[in-house]
Amino acid sequence: MMQRLTYVSRAGLSLDLDALIEKAALANQGFGVSGLLLQENGVILQVLEGPRTAIAPLFLRIASDQRHFDVTLIEARPIDELCFPRWGMTLLDGALKTRALWASHGEAGFDPFAMPARAISDFVRLASFELLNAAPATAAGR
Repeated sequence: MMQRLTYVSRAGLSLDLDALIEKAALANQGFGVSGLLLQENGVILQVLEGPRTAIAPLFLRIASDQRHFDVTLIEARPIDELCFPRWGMTLLDGALKTRALWASHGEAGFDPFAMPARAISDFVRLASFELLNAAPATAAGR
């Protein structure tokens, strides 16, 4: 069974996102996991997709990682289709792109802690289409 897991957190001072993404992209592909990480002003929104047997233990490792804090699970749901099938993990760290996309979704600033899960899920679908030039998941995959 495929699963999409979305969480938010706050980056600690020692979090090197470039190194983390490079390592995660390689490791995730070996487990059939893909995803997206958005970061602005130390706030992280991450989406993980793949086999449930890989996603659950991965999230447990992420949640216990001391390089970030306030790890908050937004949703974990079964899916039929991946939003990010070609990426082991990709980083969207461009503040202008993130702000523009967030604003186009009706939000004033990048603060996923203040949004309901459904709005974040819709935003992730939009991000998969707009920023990664990938087809968004169908409603059945949501």
